[in-house]
Amino acid sequence: MAVETSMDGAKPGGMGWAGGVALVLAARATGAQRERALLTRHALAHFDRSYPAGRASARMVAALAGLGVALGGRLGDDAAALRELVREALRDGRALALREGRGEARAGAAPMADEPTSPVAPRAVEEPESISDPRWSRARVPVGTTLSAVVTYAEIKSPLAATVVVSEVDRGSGREEVARIRTRIPAGSGDHAIEWRRSPDDAAADLDADAATGDGGPLEYRFRVESERLRCAGESGPLWLTNTVAVDIVKEEDRSAHEAPRIVVLTDAIGEERRTPSERGRARFEGVLVGPVRLRVAAPSFTRLAWGAPRVPVGEAVEARFSYADAIGGMKALVVVYEVNRDGASDEVYREEVTLNGASGEVRMPFTRSEEEAEGDIAEDADSGDAGPIEYRFAVAAEGRETAHSAALWLTHTVSVRVEEASEEGGYPAGAEVVLVAADGTEHRAPFNGEEASFEGVVCGPMVVRLDLSRAEAP
Repeated sequence: MAVETSMDGAKPGGMGWAGGVALVLAARATGAQRERALLTRHALAHFDRSYPAGRASARMVAALAGLGVALGGRLGDDAAALRELVREALRDGRALALREGRGEARAGAAPMADEPTSPVAPRAVEEPESISDPRWSRARVPVGTTLSAVVTYAEIKSPLAATVVVSEVDRGSGREEVARIRTRIPAGSGDHAIEWRRSPDDAAADLDADAATGDGGPLEYRFRVESERLRCAGESGPLWLTNTVAVDIVKEEDRSAHEAPRIVVLTDAIGEERRTPSERGRARFEGVLVGPVRLRVAAPSFTRLAWGAPRVPVGEAVEARFSYADAIGGMKALVVVYEVNRDGASDEVYREEVTLNGASGEVRMPFTRSEEEAEGDIAEDADSGDAGPIEYRFAVAAEGRETAHSAALWLTHTVSVRVEEASEEGGYPAGAEVVLVAADGTEHRAPFNGEEASFEGVVCGPMVVRLDLSRAEAP
């Protein structure tokens, strides 16, 4: 790239500009260290004589930028600056191709033919001083705990006096300054930490002040950094204090009547809900945000008890399903399956403990009754005079309380009927049918082939079988 330049005033005397540059070129061209040093001194001397203070123009200085040297305001019109420019030309491995004419010169960067060039190293840009990123060392701490307000600083030339201003902020964007901490940020770069704590008494006073203004949020503290020399943009995120909340849910001194646990539910100032079982009428919560809380006593509830299907073949699994609420994750519930008679009497036939995974949810517990077990249940019903199908219902128990029973589950099976006796005429006419009336009153029919009839999906329980000849062909 070429740069047009012009001179102010007459051309310099002596060897002049071109002569001085010629010596620079010669100094670059020679490989002898002693000759290079001599020529360089001559070149610098000619530059001194040719360009005294006030003679070099701004455009002349711009022309010398072809050397690849960052000029950027540090060169004026003085000879000392031009001397430094020549030194840099020799060090950077670049030269000028110049020509004079009518008071003008053209300059351009050109590599030397006999010596390889090296890229010009960019000058380091001086970074400005800064302080930034105000933040707390921890987002939540127990009341009275010491923590740090941290700020990042960079390129600080000398120690910086600053003030950390801490404010208590409410949900309505109101704020009240609660602390001013003076500090000195050291020179250099890094993170600067300033210790701070809010005592229990001060936190209680802040909470009372918030209550007086109707603020329903937690105690929240933020800080900013002030300094006369530098500005730290922005404010820290929130700091929330925590404490322990102890709850008495009974007033009696004698707590023996309250040994059975109940569930205490605490909702904190940001709506987070926590649950714990009481112990002898007391409950305790750790790490609760300082602020308004809501408390209630709950008992787990179980609803929507139902089997996965109302009828299943004997020996196949079916799910006992139910929903729960107001529980505690990890607590146990007991699922009890009963065989129920028509008169309402029931016998427990199976039980299993299940784990509740949260405050609310759904449980699906598989249940299977084998054919042998079902036959035993049918026999017991027959002994008690129950002519209905074998019927299973389940209930859920927790905290000493049991739910009502679920709807009924009936098992089904395949029934084969064999007729042992033939008719006096030596057989039954074509069209005869075997009729089976199941325990639920359902009638099943199958053509009689002279030996056996088979029925699918018959409800397990007592049954009545008969032969129907009403549709048989006349002999």
